[in-house]
Amino acid sequence: MSLRLAVFLLLVVVLAFVASAGLREMRTSSLQSDVFSGQARELSYTVATGAKPNVRFPRGGPYDTRLGYSRLPQFIARLRSQH
Repeated sequence: MSLRLAVFLLLVVVLAFVASAGLREMRTSSLQSDVFSGQARELSYTVATGAKPNVRFPRGGPYDTRLGYSRLPQFIARLRSQH
């Protein structure tokens, strides 16, 4: 067996493995779910008093405008002015 044939066969085996792994991932999304569930395990939150000073509210978008989310800073300012 020549070296070229051995390299070619190894390349075919690796390519077949990558293709089958990609096909399995497209059908089941198992790798995606493992990655995202691992990241979700590391998430945490804390509850603190008061408003967060660097909150970013949505500016546009049809649902943000229609449901009033884009006007939240104005609503909050009016509520604070009325105590």
